Order: sequence, then C-alpha cells, then structure tokens
Amino acid sequence: MSSARVASWNVLADAYARPGWFPGVDPALFAPGARHGAIAGVLDRLDADVVLLQEAEPALLDSLTAWRVEFAQQTGKPDGCAILVRGRWSVRESRTLHYAGQVSRLAQIATLVTPDGRTLTAVNTHLEYTPLGVIGGQQATELARALPNGPLVLGGDLNDAPGGPARTALASVGVSGMDYAEPTSLFGGREFRALDVLGARGAQLDVLESPFVVERAVPTLQCPSDHVPVRGLLHLP
Repeated sequence: MSSARVASWNVLADAYARPGWFPGVDPALFAPGARHGAIAGVLDRLDADVVLLQEAEPALLDSLTAWRVEFAQQTGKPDGCAILVRGRWSVRESRTLHYAGQVSRLAQIATLVTPDGRTLTAVNTHLEYTPLGVIGGQQATELARALPNGPLVLGGDLNDAPGGPARTALASVGVSGMDYAEPTSLFGGREFRALDVLGARGAQLDVLESPFVVERAVPTLQCPSDHVPVRGLLHLP
C-alpha cells in the first residue's frame, strides 16, 4: 500500500477580498496579487502531493510555478477550482461538471496518475451557500451521481456543516472522512464554521491536524485566506 499527501483549500479570490467584508485587516493585503507569495508559502508548508483549490484565479495559478495545474473557471466569474500536482504525479484527464441551474458552481473530476503508475480520481468542488443548505445539497447529490468507480479523494468548500445535506448526500455513496467539526473558515467575517472537507472512497484517509488556525482578523500574511487548509494522508489500495 502506498500513500499520498493531499489537501484542500479555499484561497479567497482577490475578487472577493474586499475591505468592508474583513474589518481590521491591513488594507495592503487587498491589492491584487498581494497574498500570492503567502499562499505559495502555505502550499509549501503543506508538503502535499495533490492540492485541491477553490476560489483560485488565473493570476494566482500562473504564480505557482512549482505545480502542474488543471483549472476550471466558473461561468461568468473570475475564479474557479484548480487541481495541483507536483513531483512525479500527473493528470491524465479532467472534466468539469457544471451544476444544473447554477452555472457559476462546478466540480472538477480528474484522473491522476501516481508515481508508481496507479490511477486515483480527484474531485474538487465549491458548492453554493444557502441558509438551509438546500442548493448545496442538490449540487452534492448531482455530484454523487457523477462519481466514477475506483479509489477517489474529494475535497472542497461545501458551505455545509457536519451532518448537513451536502455531506449527507456524499456519504450516501460511500465518501467518508467528512465528519470532523474543527472550524475551517471565518464565515462572513463573523462566525467560525467547518465548511471545508476532505473525504475518500475506496481508500483510507487520515485527516491530519492543520498547522494553521483560522483567526478573527483574516486574511493575514500568515493566514492569507478566510479559510485554512484541510490536509490528510491517503492510503491507496
């Protein structure tokens, strides 16, 4: 059995980093590109083989020269989801699932090739937020139906609490490991919530303690998003 270090992170797109939404933050951090170096530094500290990013923008991805990037942009939006690999990992193919009735939300479903030639499906998504999680639950149900057979790792910002409809829909098709409740985001600049997940099916996932703690006044150069990464060790069969 071999293992892979995986992570998922909503990096907070420059387009959504607005001073009025993040009181007490250094205004200089809202300039386009001001957090790119700090984001790259966090990615290095994660020491992951595969990273699933949400709210990624092309300018940020262009700056991440140590990674091979597969990007899917939301329709009509400046950002999207990105799958990053490095070392001897590669992306064989990737497709984008645009959710019904909500063209600006999507999922990436990619076939990765491991250093020893095996394949792993990586699924990356950012679901829509509604107060009761109805739309996100519908999108997760659509995604659950689209998941291929074989071992997979799934990461994303589900905008959903533990036990919520999105997690429930994915768990119903065997995706496990998404039930931890540690805060991963300062939602709306006011409330700590566990919105971000890593999960797996057909492989064992050990979610690891994050070296980052979401703070009250974010972003900062130490925590350059209003989310912190979720990371894990995936044991491949």
